[in-house]
Amino acid sequence: WKPDSPLRSHSDLPCKQTCRHQALRDSGFDNVSSYKERYEKELADMKIYMLSEFTSVIIWSLLVCLCMFFIMRSVFLGRVKELGIARAIGTSRKNLLYKTYVETGVMSCFTVIIGYLIATIGIQYLQVYSKQAATWFFYPWYLKIAMFLFLLIISILSGSISAFLILRKTPSQILAKYDI
Repeated sequence: WKPDSPLRSHSDLPCKQTCRHQALRDSGFDNVSSYKERYEKELADMKIYMLSEFTSVIIWSLLVCLCMFFIMRSVFLGRVKELGIARAIGTSRKNLLYKTYVETGVMSCFTVIIGYLIATIGIQYLQVYSKQAATWFFYPWYLKIAMFLFLLIISILSGSISAFLILRKTPSQILAKYDI
């Protein structure tokens, strides 16, 4: 085998590549370490990006929970007398909680659907009509469904907290105080 020979077999190539890599290492350029450094830098950047995305999802989720809690709290505080009378005549706490879950679910469904549809249509519009925005948003169908279910569940749970806080009291405590 001659290094400058025009006729080389396939088995000769790894040897030549190894020689080239050795020559590069001898000249001060280590290909493997530069790739490893670049990979580690990209991995660190990806971790920072994922952490920031996770933080923003948590903050927005807490905001949704807080809004839904206060909306449903005002609804149930307006109906304290009704809930107290229902408990006094023997309606079980479980039955009233189920009723409030359904009511909260319906209200949450409408509010979440409206906001969700506006946001989804806006993102789809940006992805279709702006090539740069298409690179910013990754919003496949399964993420749309998962996000909708996540928003709906946290809205129902946070909206039901106020009813749970009212219904944990005895009927006489509920009827004695209308300003719980």
